[in-house]
Amino acid sequence: MRRSLGFLLLGLILGGLAGYALHGPAERSRDKEPITSSSRAGNPASRATSRSAEKQRTEDQKILLGDLTTVPFQEVYEILSRQGSEGVARLAEQLDGLPPSAQNTAKIKIFFKAWAQLDPTAAFGKATALHTAETRGSAIEAIVVGADPAAAGALAGSIASLPNETLSARAKASYFSQAVTK
Repeated sequence: MRRSLGFLLLGLILGGLAGYALHGPAERSRDKEPITSSSRAGNPASRATSRSAEKQRTEDQKILLGDLTTVPFQEVYEILSRQGSEGVARLAEQLDGLPPSAQNTAKIKIFFKAWAQLDPTAAFGKATALHTAETRGSAIEAIVVGADPAAAGALAGSIASLPNETLSARAKASYFSQAVTK
């Protein structure tokens, strides 16, 4: 009995040492090593992951530039969160180039409402740079509606400091009031 207990204990110790040797600190430090372009290029799994992520971003952009009004809001939010700040800004520029229509205005509102939940400051900055007053107004209104209440104070201050040519006085007062109320 003692002999079998001794073998069991010895087996556990040897198994633990083998596991530690295989997955110990050296393995963990390799996992935390930053990925460089040279290490990514040599790793087929990393290249496949990179291609997969790029394919996902391309598909997301097609959805966002398509009929955005039929996409559920949560999906729009998730797509924007995968795009990164530069990707979202590029999409906003593409939406700014759309011809004026009710459907395109609805797309702009959905887009900026979702973006406001991710980064209200960036969304507001891009909204104020849109080409037409109608588009700017739609985007800013969507940002005020979509932003968290914690960001509403900063938005109200930003709206109040907008130059008069950015929005009409009436629209500016309305959006400011909505932000303050929020």
